[in-house]
Amino acid sequence: MPDDPRRCKHAAICGLPAHAKSADDSYCILHLPPAPPKDASRFAEALRAYLERGGSDFRWMYFLEGWASFEGRHFASTLDFRDATVFGMLTLTGATCDESVVLGGAGIQNVDLSGATVTGDLTYSGRIGNTFRLQGATILGATLLRFDTSAHVQGYKARFHRNVVIDVAADSILLGLEMGGTTVRDGLTIRGSKCGSPHGKIDFAGATLSGYLAFAGVDFDGPLAFPEVTFSEDCTLDLRGARVRGAFTLTDLGLGPKTVFPSRILIDGTRFDEAVRIDAPPRGQKPRLVASGRRPVLERGATLANVDVTECLLAGNAVEEIRFWNVEWRRRRWRYVLADEVVGVEVPPSTLREAYQVLKQRYQGKGDHVRAGDFHYGEMEMKRREYGWPKRWISWEFVYWALSGYGIGHVRSLAILLVLITGFGAAYHFTKPDAFTGGLWEALRYSVGVAALQRPDMPKQFGEPQKWLHVAEAIFGPVQIALFALALRRRLMR
Repeated sequence: MPDDPRRCKHAAICGLPAHAKSADDSYCILHLPPAPPKDASRFAEALRAYLERGGSDFRWMYFLEGWASFEGRHFASTLDFRDATVFGMLTLTGATCDESVVLGGAGIQNVDLSGATVTGDLTYSGRIGNTFRLQGATILGATLLRFDTSAHVQGYKARFHRNVVIDVAADSILLGLEMGGTTVRDGLTIRGSKCGSPHGKIDFAGATLSGYLAFAGVDFDGPLAFPEVTFSEDCTLDLRGARVRGAFTLTDLGLGPKTVFPSRILIDGTRFDEAVRIDAPPRGQKPRLVASGRRPVLERGATLANVDVTECLLAGNAVEEIRFWNVEWRRRRWRYVLADEVVGVEVPPSTLREAYQVLKQRYQGKGDHVRAGDFHYGEMEMKRREYGWPKRWISWEFVYWALSGYGIGHVRSLAILLVLITGFGAAYHFTKPDAFTGGLWEALRYSVGVAALQRPDMPKQFGEPQKWLHVAEAIFGPVQIALFALALRRRLMR
């Protein structure tokens, strides 16, 4: 059925008669394109009447410059501005919307929802001139802002009761994200290739963040910091594949007992161009750094305090430029190890050896000989693995491992020492039983004296075989005792 030329093309929205024609279509004064020029007084009267009728659907309307202000208004139905044309700022400051707000299209330049209250969802999709303001706004539903052009989001002290998604086209930039003092209760997602600019900033100062913080793959052109931010206990910060060109800072800045860090910080393949500082509070559960698939790149080193690195690959970075304080390391059987050794990622033994060497020296300097000993074990084990097959099984490093666990296996060293003493004692007794009138126990006592270099009198009945056994025990016994003493000392010293 053809359109009624006496009614506006969009009469289903506005319910108004036609005012003029444009490109063979009939439009009311609200929907009429700006050419020919509109009558401002008639436009104002029609807009006032439409609002008084409770109208909230502004799709395809053409607003005169300076006439798109709805400050403090109440909208009982869904507020829809899709494909409307607004010159300058669409002003909805202090507005109250009982349902959802839907914005977007090619004709909206900037949006100001400061102080507004939206009971339903907030959605924006399309081009924007520059700025989307949400300062002090309260959004009870989900928030989805999808920009086809570069945009600047200002959400200072806003309250988001559900998840927030900010999606910027791949060839555009999220110029700035101001979330200082903001409360996000159900997660925040940033999608896009680049975030931040020389004229914008990423600001989370004093915010309260809960849920899943999905920043994966984002290129942050500047520092990324969370000063005085309160996180929920189940919060996850996802930076997988992201790049942070400025300093990354996540520290305890004096919030006292209320300070909570994200439970997990995902940094698989994350690149940090500047220094990293993660300084969690010493009390409570340590936040876990997770990079089990690809190691993060720490170009300028890092300071990691009170964190859990049991699932974080670190080898390949300059470990000497990473400072560790009260770090939870992964354990393999009874020793502390780098996650790189056990998670199944192919890492050259030489790389792990160098990392273990640095960690050993670092903990020796702190006086923590337990962890220093474990990292010494890792260093020697990687050195042995560098030999390849079969030399790794016939080297002096293998002998060192077998006899004492590279000087830290005190239980192994003691067990081998007892076997050695018992074995030599039994050999003395069974090869020359008439040399010991007291039987096997006397032979064992003699074996202990030889191993401890006590120089007991050699029985006259000994022949050449027993004399050679005596010489062998006088060599291997003290060596094994020294290895046991060394291993025990490393376990007991702090």
